[in-house]
Amino acid sequence: MDNVLGFGYDESSDSYKVLAIIWDSSGTLITQVYSFGGSSWKRIKSFPAFPFSSEDNGSFIGGTLNWIALRTPHGGRYDWNAVTLDMLTLVSFDLKSDTSKEIPLPKGIDEIPSEEQTLGVWGNSLYLLHDYQNTHFIAWQMKEFGDENSWTQLLKISFHHLGVEWLFPGFVFENGNVFMLRGSHGSEAVFYDRRDNSVKRVNINNLDFDAFDYVESLVQLC
Repeated sequence: MDNVLGFGYDESSDSYKVLAIIWDSSGTLITQVYSFGGSSWKRIKSFPAFPFSSEDNGSFIGGTLNWIALRTPHGGRYDWNAVTLDMLTLVSFDLKSDTSKEIPLPKGIDEIPSEEQTLGVWGNSLYLLHDYQNTHFIAWQMKEFGDENSWTQLLKISFHHLGVEWLFPGFVFENGNVFMLRGSHGSEAVFYDRRDNSVKRVNINNLDFDAFDYVESLVQLC
């Protein structure tokens, strides 16, 4: 009924891998992995939770793919207003061992954000972006990947300062200094630079964007 796909590079085997997390019609969570050059998919131990966005391909860092997920999975069909804090977790899949583990979210998160959180890799760090009480935008950085105690709150800024009534978390640029957010209107992008506390709003017709940090590293395998 629902599925999430992830793609990453396993340095230990010099192979690219595709991970499929499948929520089937019987309510079973199935996890399979395919290594490029192999002949078939391999079924592995299932995920402890289901990523809440089927469009999220996983944040790749340190040979792992990472998702914010629901610990009590309902597939891709759920009511965000019914989600509780203890249902949320960060799941990390190790492409070398084909195993997954949970990493606790920052201890400073004490309530469910109004909108779904955004998890992403920018530079060499994992970031978590969300709103607080629909009045502030908050950004966390995991400075040492895998170390839950290294979560650091980089930013907490009011919607009033940003000049918006509400927003969706977006993306991070320029070494964690510039944040791009979806603004109050569908055609508005908001840029915040924490170096000088400046805000810039840009109207873009038919705004529908996604962004990824990437390195041109793909090579032909055969």
